[in-house]
Amino acid sequence: MLLFASLLATPVTAETVLVPWLPNALPAVGFGNPLSALRVRTSGSAYARSSDISLCCLGDAGSFSESETFFIEPGDYEQSIEFTELAAARHGDVSATSIAVSQAEFGKLRAAAIASNTAGGYSSSGAESVLEFLDVFSLYPGQVPSFSAVWDVHGQVSAIPGQGGARAFGQLWMFPFGPLPQPFAMFQAQYYSSSYFEPGKTRLVEVLGSTKNLPPGSSYWVYGRLSVEASRVNDQIVEWGNAGTSFAEFRDTAEFFFTPDPGTPADSYTTASGFIYPTIPEPASAGMLAIGLLCIAMYRVAGRAKV
Repeated sequence: MLLFASLLATPVTAETVLVPWLPNALPAVGFGNPLSALRVRTSGSAYARSSDISLCCLGDAGSFSESETFFIEPGDYEQSIEFTELAAARHGDVSATSIAVSQAEFGKLRAAAIASNTAGGYSSSGAESVLEFLDVFSLYPGQVPSFSAVWDVHGQVSAIPGQGGARAFGQLWMFPFGPLPQPFAMFQAQYYSSSYFEPGKTRLVEVLGSTKNLPPGSSYWVYGRLSVEASRVNDQIVEWGNAGTSFAEFRDTAEFFFTPDPGTPADSYTTASGFIYPTIPEPASAGMLAIGLLCIAMYRVAGRAKV
């Protein structure tokens, strides 16, 4: 509570810009909870019904739904939330499957949604994951700090038109510390960056505001959000012969880089979580990072699985 009260008294910049609204209410940080949080919400379903009229029942279905919020005490920033969830349905020789993989940590969000089906009847499947981190930057008094901020979102989406869909949306807001904005209304922020992905379309990137020449002693919320979803459906006789998969693969990854500009000391800020956000890698380091993340995506087995 003392930290919260002291931050409320710090100055904030007037050089803000109007940014897109929050898609949901933020975690209930402060007033009894710490000021930093991680949250993951994921859900999925699968349904299958064979076209074989000799089968007696209406089909088979499966589903999952998981939600977890961690409020992070200062210094406990190494915590993460990880889920691997699966829903499967089989009826005769027809099957449908939904998979959601999620890993949330400070500054980095990884997720995948996969929906697939076999041929031979009616089927539908879908998976969605929403991952978030929320933290507070506090800049030291004295020299005017200036940073280069990059919200780096990489991944792929794929779906067959008319037989499902896939999308991914990575967003990051940095706005003056104080009362949290309400969802579904545009508000003033210091910085905003987003990347939106749909199959067959060029990635849409938007960057608003700046993290240059910030007022000494100012404080900001930083909120990162990644949502991925995929769906697959066979709902007409002409499509019953079609098997396939829709996916949004973003385990490599949505990450926030916060790099001090020349003349700004590397230790010119603190965070409520205690985490120091990484600087933008040099090109050679970035290549090695991509290789490492690919290996993680291929070989790591995370979380739980439910049918």
